[in-house]
Amino acid sequence: GKVGGVSRTLVAEVTWSPVTITPNIKGGLTCAQDVKFNGNAVACGFDHRVSTPVGTGAAGRAGVGGCAENLAAVPPRWELSTGSIPGIWSTSTINFGGNSAAYGTPATSVSNAGFYAGPWEILGMTKAQFYAWAGSPSSSMPASPSGVTYLDNDGTKQNSSGSWSTTNGTGLLYADGDLTLQSNWRGLIYCEGNLKFNATGWVLGAVVSRGNNQLQMNGGATLLYSYDSILQYVTSGLGGGAKPALLSWQEQ
Repeated sequence: GKVGGVSRTLVAEVTWSPVTITPNIKGGLTCAQDVKFNGNAVACGFDHRVSTPVGTGAAGRAGVGGCAENLAAVPPRWELSTGSIPGIWSTSTINFGGNSAAYGTPATSVSNAGFYAGPWEILGMTKAQFYAWAGSPSSSMPASPSGVTYLDNDGTKQNSSGSWSTTNGTGLLYADGDLTLQSNWRGLIYCEGNLKFNATGWVLGAVVSRGNNQLQMNGGATLLYSYDSILQYVTSGLGGGAKPALLSWQEQ
């Protein structure tokens, strides 16, 4: 490096290794708060193919556009034969309104203990490893997020002080604050604050919300669990699943 007439030489040792995870997912939607389902919102805990097209499942599992629209196929068209998890897992209660529905085994699981301490528990990392992997946070939502998107407005970890709305993206989205899901996402979303899932929101993967108030999932919102989507978009080259780590440095 050189500034004016002064120069310095640094020698650094770094390692570059892929992130390998075995996701620990409790439910398609996992939350530590009350859940309010409105209209025709859908949360499906059956495992879906990574190729599932946007919009699938908005009308439920059966019929044209459903997760299992070809029920005669084995496995059904967009669902894998790898079993299912709860469509919704909550430490509190779930209130369904209108034609909203959850699917899975079981469809819902309530009054649970053992919510995550943070996203590192999902990914099988330590807290320090996770933050080193996530890198420096951004205070604003990128236009086309991919890989690891870490949002924090004040640099204080897990204080839930920020607020953002999603754009179409892939990978891991970690928001240290409130989040409105209003677009398409493939991968894993973890929200430290309150979550609002609007009608235009569609997620293939899993969503986790800590929150301190009621989680709202409005009519038209669709969440389809997909283990392969989480693996592909969080850990693969498409998701930027490798980052360099600094081992040591010294000035020459």
